[in-house]
Amino acid sequence: MNCESINQDDKYFRFLPSHSHPLFLQILTWEPSKYGNQELIHPTPEKIWRPRVFLLNTLGARDLFQDDVAPIFVRSDGNVNWIPGNLFATSCELHLKDFPFDEQTCTINLVAMMYSTKELLFVVKSPKVKLDFFIKHSEWNLADTSINVTKLVNAGWEGSRIQLTFLLQRRPTFLLINLVLPVVFLSFLNLLVFIIPADSGEKISYGITVLLALSMFLSVVSNLLPRSGEGIPKLTIYLFLLLVISMLTVIDSIMIVYLAHKNEQETSHLKAKANFQRAFVKTKRLTRTLSALLNIKREEETRTRDVKVTSLADALRLPLHDEVLLLQFS
Repeated sequence: MNCESINQDDKYFRFLPSHSHPLFLQILTWEPSKYGNQELIHPTPEKIWRPRVFLLNTLGARDLFQDDVAPIFVRSDGNVNWIPGNLFATSCELHLKDFPFDEQTCTINLVAMMYSTKELLFVVKSPKVKLDFFIKHSEWNLADTSINVTKLVNAGWEGSRIQLTFLLQRRPTFLLINLVLPVVFLSFLNLLVFIIPADSGEKISYGITVLLALSMFLSVVSNLLPRSGEGIPKLTIYLFLLLVISMLTVIDSIMIVYLAHKNEQETSHLKAKANFQRAFVKTKRLTRTLSALLNIKREEETRTRDVKVTSLADALRLPLHDEVLLLQFS
C-alpha cells in the first residue's frame, strides 16, 4: 500500500493499495495431468466469479474493483489469487490540536454488500498490513497498521466487513524549521522593544514590524489548516496570543513615547518660564537702575541750573549797588 496524499482542507485520505484477494473456488479445480500438466492459468476477470467489494467511507465510486483488467491467477487446486488495484480516496477525520506534531488515524472500511456472512466471510492472515511494497511519504510517516474483521448489521442483514487502520505521524522537521522556530524567535523579539530608548525614534516602528511579522505567520498557518475541524490547533492559539501581546506592546510603546515627549515639553516649558522670569527680573532691575541714574542726572542738571541762576543774579545785583553808592556820595 502507498499513501499518496492527505488533503487537510477536504479531509480525505488518498491511497493506492497493492493487495491480493485469495479465493477458493471448487468449481475451478482440475487435474493437471489431463491438461498437459497445466497447473496455473490466467483467465480474464470477467470470465470468473469475483466478490463485489465496496468501500463504505469513500468520496468516489463505491464499487472499487469493477475494472476488468486486474490480473487473476487460478491454480489447479481451486485457489484463486485476485490482485485488484485502484487509486482510492476515503474520508478521514483530522485532529489538528497538536499541529505540526499531530497523529492521524485513517480507516478503510471494505464490505461485500451483496453477500451475508453465511455466504462470504472475510478472513485475515495477519493482524498487520503488509508493507512489502510501501513507499515512504515525504510529509507523513506510517507509524502503525492493523486489520480487523467485524460484522455489519443493517435491517436484519448481516455482512462481513474488513477494517484497515493506519496511524500516520506528520514529519515536523520542515514545519519546525520554517514555521515554529521563527515564531518562537519573534516572541522573544517582543521583549526587546522595551530596551529601545524613547527618543531614538525607532521604538514604535520596531513594535509594528514584529506585529506584522506575526500576522504573516498567522496567515501562513491558517492556510495550512482546514477551514473546519475538531478543535483549534495549539500553534494557532499561541500565534494569536503573541499577536495580542505584540499589539499591547505597540500600544505601550506609543504611550511611553507620548509620555516621554510630554515630559520633555513640560520641562522645556518650565525652562522657558524660568528664563523669562530671570530675564524679566534683570530687565526690571536694569530699568530701576536706569531710572535712578536718570533721576540723579536730572537732579544734577537742576542743581547746575540753580547755581547758574544764582550766579547770574549775583552778577546783576552788584553793579546796581555800586550806582546807588555813587549817587549817595554825589
